[in-house]
Amino acid sequence: MLAVLFAPLGVACLVLGATIVFVWCAGRRARTRLFGPAVTGGAGRTSAVALLFEVPGAATRPLLGELERAAVRAAFVVSATDCDRDPDLVGVIVAAGHELVATTSDGKPTRFWTSPRAVRAQVLGTFRALERRGGPTTRAYLPPRGLTHVSVRSVLLAVGAYLLLPRLRWDGRGEALASRAARGDVLLLTSADHRPLRSFITALRARGLEPQLLSTVLERPVLSERAAGAVDGFYDSLAAAYDLEQAARVASPVRRVEAAVIEARLPELVRPGTRTLELGAGTGRFTQRLAALGARVTAVDLSREMLARLRARMDRHGHRDVTLVAGDFMELDVGGDYALVCSFSCFEYVADLDRVLATVATRLAPGGRLFFTTARRGFFRFFVQLGNAMRQGLWLTARSEREVRAALAGAGFVCERIESHALKLGSWGGMLLAVVARKGEG
Repeated sequence: MLAVLFAPLGVACLVLGATIVFVWCAGRRARTRLFGPAVTGGAGRTSAVALLFEVPGAATRPLLGELERAAVRAAFVVSATDCDRDPDLVGVIVAAGHELVATTSDGKPTRFWTSPRAVRAQVLGTFRALERRGGPTTRAYLPPRGLTHVSVRSVLLAVGAYLLLPRLRWDGRGEALASRAARGDVLLLTSADHRPLRSFITALRARGLEPQLLSTVLERPVLSERAAGAVDGFYDSLAAAYDLEQAARVASPVRRVEAAVIEARLPELVRPGTRTLELGAGTGRFTQRLAALGARVTAVDLSREMLARLRARMDRHGHRDVTLVAGDFMELDVGGDYALVCSFSCFEYVADLDRVLATVATRLAPGGRLFFTTARRGFFRFFVQLGNAMRQGLWLTARSEREVRAALAGAGFVCERIESHALKLGSWGGMLLAVVARKGEG
């Protein structure tokens, strides 16, 4: 009888114990992605590798001197404690041309049994310390000893940062790591002794590997002059690879359908000189089309890195009449009396569509048009939302046709056309809504 009563308890304890061991072991592995997407290195498109130093603050200055003699730029892990002990340290590192990576406020690891509130304080402590000193902050976070916590990913989203988990570690003994390193690797160096560093760099160069800045190897920003949010932080990090990703044959079929719909519809809405406001312009895939049709475009996006690519694209194609504005459209003064407002796969990042459409209406001239695409709620869309949540840490909003029509009417728009596209069965379904509406004359 006792065996029957205690058997479920024994099984529960066994499962709990196995889970704790698995989480601890997985957290100890530097390559783990158990707690969300992590960056382990670059794509290896060049022969560059990155040197990342996780050493006591007192050892930093001798290392800086050795790096200067070797003409190498690297990155240094800093904590809030480092900033307090040596207020000039961060400035010295940055002035020498190196980059910063944040760790926990005291440099100690987060444990999987720590409360989420305590983890938040530990993770954000260094970011806040960097903000207080008024200099550059960072987008990269290194968990001490590779151990993470289930709450870390969501906390990093609050400051637009990403988890950095280098694949290789060097403690200053021997040069074996140099023979294992590959293009695109981030090499975590934990030795406080600067003397073996020169021979280590020489060994890397002998294999054709050149130490470069962490941001160069990762192809994403590391130093930043401002704190970021979840959306712009994600797209800042993605900007360098975004166009290649969109052009890949394995890209989402929904994106290809969306592009075809937009390309077909824009010539009906744009004439030479049409004053156009584009929200969420990104790298300018559709801005380029608008400009080619003769529109005078004001392109708005949260991500400065995406806008930098947009500017480069416009320059390559000779489109000069495009104004770029970085920031949140709801907080910006971008003028009014536009003949057309466009937004493509952007409104799903907004929870309150009624408020956004009401603001859009104030920017349009009477009779002006609104053209946008957005996620349509449905069975298949749910799985895309789930994938986005796993990748971005954000649950994007999908809406029904009825909800979109109601929001348009509430903002004073007359819906001229609303269509569903992608994965349709006859007249049923679809994952994407394409909408054309007109602002009322009154």
